[in-house]
Amino acid sequence: MGEKLDRSLVENYMNNFFGYGNFDGDYWLVGIEERGGENYQDVKSE
Repeated sequence: MGEKLDRSLVENYMNNFFGYGNFDGDYWLVGIEERGGENYQDVKSE
């Protein structure tokens, strides 16, 4: 089935990445636009 993402790495990313822009902005957009892919190999960082 292939490699799996390390849960602790994903949780750390989710808890510590605040994106780009102004915290005082009227709108915040939340999504995975930064990167994406069809499988683990497409999204893993080296």
